[in-house]
Order: sequence, then structure tokens, then C-alpha cells
Amino acid sequence: AMVYERAFGGVHVVDEIVGAVDERNPVGTGFAGQRKSGDMNGVPLPNLEDPNDLIADEKQTPTPACFAVTAPHWRPRLDYAGTYDDAWQSQRAPYLPEDFDKRFFNLAHPDLIYPGFLSGGEPVEITNMHPGGTLKFALPHVKLNAVVTMAKDTLEPLFNLETLIIEPNELELGMTWRAAVPCDKKALKISDIKIYLAG
Repeated sequence: AMVYERAFGGVHVVDEIVGAVDERNPVGTGFAGQRKSGDMNGVPLPNLEDPNDLIADEKQTPTPACFAVTAPHWRPRLDYAGTYDDAWQSQRAPYLPEDFDKRFFNLAHPDLIYPGFLSGGEPVEITNMHPGGTLKFALPHVKLNAVVTMAKDTLEPLFNLETLIIEPNELELGMTWRAAVPCDKKALKISDIKIYLAG
């Protein structure tokens, strides 16, 4: 399975105390932490690696390579979460902190995050991931529209195609669009939401 447990990372535990953690992937393997090279004998190495950043010795700390989602408390996602201190608690909660970065919502490995939004029609080529050979296709063109009725207002938010989930073994493609309507304390005044295919 292509999971983070098979990618570089891990925790170095000494006498039942955590001595060092690879915060990019604490569930991985191959992380030396504070161990010397002789102490690494028998420690499993990752079998998921970036071909451009292969491990040559135990001192290396390559970026974990995996197609699975990253946990919210792992880096770099954690760096985007913002500051939840006493000032946030007393002045801003339950809203997100001022320094919150929406990149926190990107669950994918940084190398798999598309810069911007997709529009449909983009070519996709997947190699070495299916027993039948290379998979080639274009993303379908799908246009969504929405009408939101909130109090006396009628809003038409724009949809962005922001997430693809490709399952090569199942020959399945999942696409997620998102549209946002700022409503703050008017959320209970939304009386109707219509989503439909354009054209």
C-alpha cells in the first residue's frame, strides 16, 4: 500500500521517551533522529521514495514521498494553521486566527498541489500505477452554477474545481468543486440552495 508508514519519517524513542520526531511524517520509517549510524542496523528503510531524492545514508532527511493525505498536525500543514493563543481565545474565537493560511486545507503532498484551480480539459498521464500500462485521459469539462437565497439576497457564487482524487487500480476519478458564500451570522437565514449543471 502507498501509505506514509512506508515513506521516510518516524520517531526516535529512547527509554520510552520521544527523543526526536520527523514532524513531516511521524508515522514513517528510516528517520535516524539522535541515533548514530551503528544504531540504525535493523531499522527499516522506506520503500516509497522520490526518485530525485533517494536515500544514500542514514544522515539524509529526504522529503517524505507519498500519495496519501497528510495529517493536520504534520508539517508543512501545521505551519499554516495559525496562532491559537490567549489573544485569539479572548478576541477572535470561534473564528479562525488572523494568521490562518488557507493552504492548511490542502491535504495533498506539496508536490501534488496544483498552483491555482483546474478548469477541465487538462491532460492527465499516469505511469507505473496500473497493471495495464500508462493511463492517459483529459479531465472532463463540467461547469456548475449555484443560486443561494439568504434573507432577501440572491447570490450566485462561483465554483472552482479544486480537488482530484485518482484511483488508478479502480480506474476511478473523483472531482470536487467548491463555492463559498460569506454568511457569518446570517447562516440561519439561508432558505434555499440550488446547484445545477450549466449549459
